[in-house]
Amino acid sequence: MLKAGEELDMRINELKKYDTITIDNLKEIIDTHLFLTNVFSDISGHNNRSLASKYLHFHVPNMFYIFDSRAIQGAKSYVMSDKQLRASLAPFGDKEYIELVIRLFTFQEHVKSQFGMTVTPRVIDSFLLNY
Repeated sequence: MLKAGEELDMRINELKKYDTITIDNLKEIIDTHLFLTNVFSDISGHNNRSLASKYLHFHVPNMFYIFDSRAIQGAKSYVMSDKQLRASLAPFGDKEYIELVIRLFTFQEHVKSQFGMTVTPRVIDSFLLNY
């Protein structure tokens, strides 16, 4: 368990060097989420992707979307999934979290291109909670 904690700290510190989610760091984000989900699974025997996303969002709020039912529902209502991006990320993470990340990253990029604004995962999460 100590080794997992050290690796998690290293991964979190690596992700803190980024200001925002980009196409270039998506694999690292997805992989870190899968790593922590697996650690939680080893401890509890349950798939805790939601807990992993909340933990990582707390430590690196600009880099992780929160996985919960409202976010999933809202993301599906607003954004189509990108099949090419899904295929490129599939080897690096959990299928369900990847699906959410693709939709919310696509939404984030759309807002940036249409309105010149970079929205954070926290802003997107607040928007989806009010959906």
